[in-house]
Amino acid sequence: MSAAVSVLMPVREARWLGEALGTLLAARPDGVEVVLVDDAQGPEDAAVLAREADRHGAVRVPAPEGGGLARLLNAGLASCSAPLIARADADDLYAPDRLARQMAAFAGRPGLVALSCGYRRVAADGRALWAHRPETDAACLALHALLGAPLLHPGAMIRADALRAAGGYDDALWTAQDSDLWVRLARLGELGNLPEPLVDWREHSGAVGAGRGAAGRALSHAVAARHVAAYLGAPLPQGEAGPAIDLWRATGELDRSGVAAGERGLSRIAAAARAREPSRVARSFERRLAGAIWRRAKAAPPGRAAALAARAAAWAAGRGPRAPGALT
Repeated sequence: MSAAVSVLMPVREARWLGEALGTLLAARPDGVEVVLVDDAQGPEDAAVLAREADRHGAVRVPAPEGGGLARLLNAGLASCSAPLIARADADDLYAPDRLARQMAAFAGRPGLVALSCGYRRVAADGRALWAHRPETDAACLALHALLGAPLLHPGAMIRADALRAAGGYDDALWTAQDSDLWVRLARLGELGNLPEPLVDWREHSGAVGAGRGAAGRALSHAVAARHVAAYLGAPLPQGEAGPAIDLWRATGELDRSGVAAGERGLSRIAAAARAREPSRVARSFERRLAGAIWRRAKAAPPGRAAALAARAAAWAAGRGPRAPGALT
């Protein structure tokens, strides 16, 4: 029987691999092939990976030289035979019906090219930290993808033909390869999210994103700035791109001038969205911008917090600046 979905999972640390595969395949779905990219870093991990691969009849793909998640995923993609690719990571946990629910969604939406889901962030010991209910509107997701990743990568299912038509993952990106991919896929069809939390996304020191450092942050910013420039037809003014990305993502330390610069940059995107997107999409962007400013207000000193809260309220009510960048 040919596979209906290929689970593509790179494995570096294998200590949670058995648990990850056990939860993902607990419902014993028909037509699922597992492709494990063997990036094990030590003999113990290699032994666990070999044992679990044999147990699940998985395809094992050796990691290419040079490393990097994008290269690992492209190597695994070449061995995936199914029309749907389900991304999964070896350190996360999955709802037993995750694959079935996503496959059903693809069957009902021919224009869908990538679908992820809500998730719970959990500690290394599995303790729940917080939950995220994602945006589900395809047009809103396409706009939000310019500034970050609105789809959880290890919770995503992707049409294989669209992934290959988009050129796969960019090998030059050792971080932000997912956010870059969502933008490129959105040009070919719809992005989507199931709102329910179908992934327990584990936080631990060995995670890929945990050690990316300043160089990784700079590369991630460069990817987003490039996509924003393509959307606007010109780069954001000097000094606005980085703060805008950090404000949107709730990352980095921003002082008073940094928040203002970030808001100016995001206001330019909001103005472009009002001119070219459906009104619901522009308003979604403005509400998300309001939330970003409100998060900074909660961490600010009282006097500054009041001013930021007022700015957030204006954006939430649709009373943000109409002229792009018209902020001081």
